[in-house]
Amino acid sequence: MQLGADQAYGGSVYQEIQLPKGKYHFCLDKNSLGDLDIAKVIIQDGKRKTYEFSLKEKTNGWQTKEWKDIEITSGKAKIGLYVKSKTGGHYLKIDNLSLTKQTDE
Repeated sequence: MQLGADQAYGGSVYQEIQLPKGKYHFCLDKNSLGDLDIAKVIIQDGKRKTYEFSLKEKTNGWQTKEWKDIEITSGKAKIGLYVKSKTGGHYLKIDNLSLTKQTDE
C-alpha cells in the first residue's frame, strides 16, 4: 500500500477487527524517503486504549518495524495508518502488516 501524493496531502486508512483478548505483537514493512509531516500507525483497543507509533523516519529501502505488548482488552481493535505532507511528493509504502497474539512465557 502507498500513501502520499504529488501535492499537499493528508489521508488515512484503517480497519476494525475482532480478536481474542490478550497481548499482541504488531509488525509491518515500510519504505519511505522521510520528510512527511505526519506518518504514524495507531492501534486502538475497543475500550479506547491507544498505541501510537511513528513511521516518519527515512529508510534506505524496505525496513521491518515491530512493537510488542499491545494489550487488547475488549476483543476488538482498530488499526489505522495516517500520513500528512504539507508539500507533497513524499510517500509512505507499507506491506506485510500483522497483528499476532503473543504466547505466554
